[in-house]
Amino acid sequence: MEETEIETFLVPAVAKVEPVVCPGECSCTEEGAVDCAGVDLMDFPSELSESTRILSLQNNRIELLTVEDLARLQQLETLNLQNNRLTTQGKN
Repeated sequence: MEETEIETFLVPAVAKVEPVVCPGECSCTEEGAVDCAGVDLMDFPSELSESTRILSLQNNRIELLTVEDLARLQQLETLNLQNNRLTTQGKN
């Protein structure tokens, strides 16, 4: 019986790393913190990275927040919306 030499090749795993996307008026960290406090936003920022963990939106003029705005932010742990113009409208 003939011996066969088996070589093992180690291929490094390449994890998909999403680049940090930061709205122009905000400051962001690589750890997923986005600070948009007091930058006079009227709308929820749409260009947020999916890896956003902390989102500070206090002291703006945001009037509307939808489920769709938050749905793609699966890593979001903290959301600060203090001092905006949000209102609650219930369905009848």
